[in-house]
Amino acid sequence: MQGFITVMDALKLKLRAKDQLHPLLAELMTGYTRFKASSEWEGRPKILHWYVASHGLGLEVPLPDSFLTLTCCGWTGCAG
Repeated sequence: MQGFITVMDALKLKLRAKDQLHPLLAELMTGYTRFKASSEWEGRPKILHWYVASHGLGLEVPLPDSFLTLTCCGWTGCAG
């Protein structure tokens, strides 16, 4: 849960650079894989998508707001 809150705080602070967000997403994914039921969590595919997609971007490319808008767990629009 701490990793999720950290990512949410980063988004609220409007951090958009890959080098700012990618490590936080990696830490979040690592934390979730420690729990047996993590594959059942409905937000996991979206976070995994963000992680993989951001991995392919260059450091100088900011992640667009539309890419970062959260729609899981009823937190729609937290990135804006």
